[in-house]
Amino acid sequence: MEYIQKSKKLADSFDHLFFDIVNDSPLSIVIADRHRKIVYVNQFFCLLTGYDYEEVIGKNPSILKSGLTPMHVYQNMYTTLEKVGKWQGEFKNRKKNGSLYIEYASISMIYDKKKIPYFIAFKQDVTEMVELNQNVYTDSTTSLFNRRYLNEQLPIEIQSSVEAKTPLSIIFIDLDFFKKINDRYGHIIGDELIKMVALFLLDNFKQKSSWIARYGGDEFLVCLPKTGKEQAYFIANQVRALIEQKIFKIQEKELSITCSFGVEEISEQNSIRTAEKLLSIVDKKLYLAKFDGKNTGFV
Repeated sequence: MEYIQKSKKLADSFDHLFFDIVNDSPLSIVIADRHRKIVYVNQFFCLLTGYDYEEVIGKNPSILKSGLTPMHVYQNMYTTLEKVGKWQGEFKNRKKNGSLYIEYASISMIYDKKKIPYFIAFKQDVTEMVELNQNVYTDSTTSLFNRRYLNEQLPIEIQSSVEAKTPLSIIFIDLDFFKKINDRYGHIIGDELIKMVALFLLDNFKQKSSWIARYGGDEFLVCLPKTGKEQAYFIANQVRALIEQKIFKIQEKELSITCSFGVEEISEQNSIRTAEKLLSIVDKKLYLAKFDGKNTGFV
C-alpha cells in the first residue's frame, strides 16, 4: 500500500506533461526508486506483461526474469548505470502467463524536483524482430547458421583475427557417399540424417566463439577463432573418427556414414586475408581429402 500511495504522488514530483506522455507511450515504461522498487508502470507495460498496476508497484523489476538472460548482462547494467547513469541492452523476460518475450531496454537515471534519483526504463518488445533475424540466418533443415550468415560473418571474423594478430581456422566438412543414402532411402531420411549429423557436430565442436554453418547439401563449415590449423586438424580428426563410429537411428533404420574434411587458417605466417581466398583454399584441401580415399582430412 505504501508504494501505491507513493506511486500516485510521483506525478507531483515531476512535470505532469511528462507523465501524460509516458502513460500514452507505445513503449513499456517502468520507473523504479533508488532501492530498485517499482514506483510506476505505464498502461503499455500492463498490456504487454499481463500484470495489473497494483501487482507490480513496490516489487523489484526482477519479477519479469525468465532465467534465460545471462548474469553478466545484469552485472554490466548495474555497473554502467552506477558509472554513467545510462544503459542499453536486451533481456529475455517472462510475462505473467509464463510466455517468453524479448525486450530491448534503455535505462537512465532521472531526478525529481527534490533531486531524488529514480531509474526510468523505456522497453520495446523486439521478439518478432529477433525471431525474424534468426530465421534469416538459420538453415531450415538443421537449425545451424546458413550460407547467408557465413558470407556475412566470416569476413568479420577474418578482419578481427587480422587486427588482433591471432589465428583463425575453418574446417570444411563433406559427408562421404551421401547421395547413395538419398538414392536408396529417399530425401526425407536423407534430410533427417543431415539434421542428426548437424546436432552431432554442435555437440562436438564446443570451442569458445566457434560456430557452424551448413554450407549447402551435405557440406558444413566450422569456424574456429583463435585456433591454429594444427589444433583445428586435431579436433576435426577426432570428430571424423566419432562420426565413423556413430550409428544414426532413423525410422527404425540404422545408418552409418563417414566424412572428409579440409582445414586452413588465417595467420601472420600466410597471406590469406579474404573470405574468398580462405574458402577457395580449404575447398581444394577438402577435394584432396576426398581424392585420397575419403574418411580423412587434409591440412
